[in-house]
Amino acid sequence: MKRKSIEKFGKIIISMFLCMFLIPICPIYALEDENMLNSIPNTEQHYETSEYGAILAKLKSIESQQIARKKYNSNELRNIFQERENYHNYIYELKEKTTDELLEMNFNNTQINAIKNFDGSDEKALLASAYVSATLKLTKFNYTSSTNRTNASATFSGKWVGTPLYKMQDTTAIGMIGSLSRFVKQSSSNAITHADGSVVRNTKSEYHSSAGQSYKFGIANINGKIIKSFTMTYTAAADGKNTLMDYGAVYAHFKETFSPTGVSVGVSGSGASIGISFTIKYSHDLEWKHIYPQSSYI
Repeated sequence: MKRKSIEKFGKIIISMFLCMFLIPICPIYALEDENMLNSIPNTEQHYETSEYGAILAKLKSIESQQIARKKYNSNELRNIFQERENYHNYIYELKEKTTDELLEMNFNNTQINAIKNFDGSDEKALLASAYVSATLKLTKFNYTSSTNRTNASATFSGKWVGTPLYKMQDTTAIGMIGSLSRFVKQSSSNAITHADGSVVRNTKSEYHSSAGQSYKFGIANINGKIIKSFTMTYTAAADGKNTLMDYGAVYAHFKETFSPTGVSVGVSGSGASIGISFTIKYSHDLEWKHIYPQSSYI
């Protein structure tokens, strides 16, 4: 009887002894990774931008710049008007195709209706135009006390709706910055799904030191069949606890040209004096770009 009592007492002592060590440890591990993603009101943003809309935006930009400078460049205006006319001609060519052929080219019913009823107006051209539909999503934003680092991950994915006039090499990019320090790349990847279902991963890339990552890829096969989708991920870490971070993405659509140009990728927080930018340089003319800023405050 005494022996059982001693054994029972011994188990109680051992249990109390273990609890003395385990109870303080548990909260430490629980609090080591501080998830700051929940503090962000909007971690996902969807957008759509059309190829013809980019031409109109470029025309408006050129006109505004020339008015501001009070100096007019007839060649510059002539070139953009020629691009506009080329796109109109492209839609007229599409108009001659059957509905089944247009569906095969990935145009939807709204686009097909505008193509079939195209009258040369900007309104109809915008509805008929191929466009990019994409989503930028912040998937991770946390602070790890043991390493004293802030970690973040984002994905940027989408597809072409319809077949664009220009079928060159396009670029996607994601950039990040923190209020205390810059985010440095930990890992990244991309995947391009082609019309036949085949997937090409990790296409030509460039890391922009302490800024972000970009990937370049062809958007059509040798028969002009457009890709089904594109996606990229970017994971980075910054020293210290960055209670404010900005992130953004860009999709750059190119047309053939002989003069090199740069694509600036930039994001900046509302009311914050931080921002990020880097340049993508290829021997193609930037037809258009779109930046998707996201700001997070804690």
